[in-house]
Amino acid sequence: FKQKTAYEIKECDWSSDVVLFRSAYVIAHVVGALVLVWFMLSGRARVPLTLARFTSQWDMFRDILKVGGVALVSPLQTIATVLVVTRLMAYFGDTALAGYGVGARLEFLLIPLTFAIGAACIPLVGMAIGAGNVARAKKVAWTGGLLGAALTGAAGVTVAVAPWLWSSLFSRDAAVLASANEYLRIAGPAFMFFGFGHGLYFASQ
Repeated sequence: FKQKTAYEIKECDWSSDVVLFRSAYVIAHVVGALVLVWFMLSGRARVPLTLARFTSQWDMFRDILKVGGVALVSPLQTIATVLVVTRLMAYFGDTALAGYGVGARLEFLLIPLTFAIGAACIPLVGMAIGAGNVARAKKVAWTGGLLGAALTGAAGVTVAVAPWLWSSLFSRDAAVLASANEYLRIAGPAFMFFGFGHGLYFASQ
């Protein structure tokens, strides 16, 4: 019988935690998808989903991809940027990488803010274009972009001035906090441009 060292026990616990985190992420999305499918099939939705009447309509797929294909560029660009910067930060050590991870997490949490605005902009712009009122469509688009910039900009300026409000939620390690705080001070003021672009991104669909 071989007794495990404290390091081995800690490493085993950490590995178990990572597995739990990944499992929770997958389970949450699967449950959410199943609830939505159930709701659509239950007949309670305004536009019910009936699998028995489903037929493939390639013309409709093509129309969807004309918009959705272009829209894929923004999320892919965001994720690719995070992956590339994460890889670059790895060269500076675990501390810098952890600090960047804390800051990057805030960027992803800002997406729902602009998503709420963008979800309203899409039908408003669509109705304006359908009615031939291009001026109103442009006004809605600019308003959505500016509102997104205001919300994300407020969050960015806040963490730039007081980065510990966010970073202290994730770590007590002084080196990690210093790295995260430095990142937030530099990147925080630029969050407004992220919100502005995301707002226009939704309106352009």
